[in-house]
Amino acid sequence: MANKNLYLDLNVIQTVPSSNINRDDTGAPKTAIYGGVTRARVSSQAWKQAIRHSFKESGVKRGSRTREAAKLLTEKIMELDASLDQDAANEKSHQIFIAAGITFDKKEKNKTRALLFVSPGQIEKLAQFAVSHDDLDVSKKIRQCQKRLKKN
Repeated sequence: MANKNLYLDLNVIQTVPSSNINRDDTGAPKTAIYGGVTRARVSSQAWKQAIRHSFKESGVKRGSRTREAAKLLTEKIMELDASLDQDAANEKSHQIFIAAGITFDKKEKNKTRALLFVSPGQIEKLAQFAVSHDDLDVSKKIRQCQKRLKKN
């Protein structure tokens, strides 16, 4: 059986004691009408944040939303190939993201313009790819993959 990426989507229904767990932009407790009665409500974002923190504390390897994906990739490239210095690894990292059409912030050159969701496994595979290919080959192969994806 081929390796497949695992995505876990959790849906939680939870009763909570009377408290102000979650507030809106005005500072008032969030509410919802349920069963014809106004009840306290906890937003899905608040639950997701609590779950992310719980996963982090328990050591679960998980993806993260970040504008610093290039930094993560640079670090992993240097870990896999000790002969590369910071600048060379950073250049390889940037080449991969640029070839994939991801742009960088003009002021903070190591941060992407948008948040990216990346997993440790994706960073590992990208780093292995970067280490095993030269810079021109990296750009060419990424463009070939993009063309194949567009056809499908």
